[in-house]
This record gives sequence, structure tokens and C-alpha cells, in this order.
Amino acid sequence: MLGFFNRIFLPGLSEIEQLQEEFIQRNLHSQSQHCPKGGFQFHLLHSIIDHETQSLALKPPPANKAKVILSTNIAESSITIPDVRYIIDFGVVRKLLLDDDRSMLALVNTYYHRTLNIISKPITPKLNLN
Repeated sequence: MLGFFNRIFLPGLSEIEQLQEEFIQRNLHSQSQHCPKGGFQFHLLHSIIDHETQSLALKPPPANKAKVILSTNIAESSITIPDVRYIIDFGVVRKLLLDDDRSMLALVNTYYHRTLNIISKPITPKLNLN
């Protein structure tokens, strides 16, 4: 299971933390023969998480664990993580949009078109779920 690294793009920190909690609560690592016996090692990438903690995502996990990186799409172009095997992109981003009802700007989750997210030379399979 060495080299089993995954990256999942989500719109914000709350979604990142919720998905991590879902993985932990469901104890997915024990339900499949295809997952490592040692489970998963999670790394969260977000602007409010300190640089030192985020840099751990660049290091290989212990031999019996699979690394799962949960991040916003901002990290997509700003960081290269070696040995990522699969990328899951839900196609949702958080944008600053005008809320007409309140006449103010608000951060809103919105889908982006998958053609905006094409990698010029795909080296990792990417799954868009929108």
C-alpha cells in the first residue's frame, strides 16, 4: 500500500473538517481489504493552518498508512505533493458574491465548470464529481 496518497478538494475548512470526521466516524480503514491495515493519515491544507503543520503533508506516511490530503482548491496550484495517486474534486469553490437580498458581499459555495479545472498534462487521475 506504499504510495497510496489521495488528495480531496473541498470549498472550505468546515467541509474539510466534516469530511475528516466522517472518515474517522465510519472507520473506513477497517471495512475494506483494499485499505491499509494501519488506516489513514490525514493532512489538512488551509490558509489558517500553520505552515509547519501543513508541511507534514509533503512527508511520506508510516509504511502501514495511506495519506489523505484534504484541502481547498487554492492549494491545487500553490503546492506540489509528490506521489499523489488519486485526486477527488467535488467542483465546489467558495466565492465572494453579492447577496442581493442583504445588499452585501458574502462567501458562497458555488460549482465551477469542470473545463476550468483541466490539468494540461494529467499525471494523476482526477475525478470531478459535478
